Amino acid sequence: MSNNRNICEALCASSDGVIVCRHKSAAMPAAIFFAGAILIAASYAAGAGVPSGVISALGFAGGVLVFAGGVLALKRIYGAGSPYHTGEGRFLRVEELRFAKEKSAEVARLVREGDFDALRALSHDGVSSVTATVFTSPGGTFRACQAFEFIDLEMRPICDLKIVRR
Repeated sequence: MSNNRNICEALCASSDGVIVCRHKSAAMPAAIFFAGAILIAASYAAGAGVPSGVISALGFAGGVLVFAGGVLALKRIYGAGSPYHTGEGRFLRVEELRFAKEKSAEVARLVREGDFDALRALSHDGVSSVTATVFTSPGGTFRACQAFEFIDLEMRPICDLKIVRR
């Protein structure tokens, strides 16, 4: 997670204001929170004619929604932020590609060359010994990638952040 934060900071610093860090809206998590609160209130307000299983289900579902909505809202309000493309007015898409250790040199070469399409076409492995994090603007005008290798219990960069603009 800290690698993504470091990449986001590097994107913002090296993009000449095209990419900025912004917080996503907390409106949807807040709506989830309030929907859960309404379900909890409905479970307390349910009359004697409603089966106890239904009341329990309403209370449980409401509690789950309150918890999930609250956690998501707090994360969006106090979290690190996400990379935002000012020209397109949208957040960048983040994709993590995982490869076996044997592909480390090839992954690093493709990132250095800026050939992210070939990187995506490279066969992916379930093992995350080598991870490439790709950021893409929705319109495809901005792409960036950095590759990391798992060494000594931490993810270390195997190449610099590569930014490609169209």
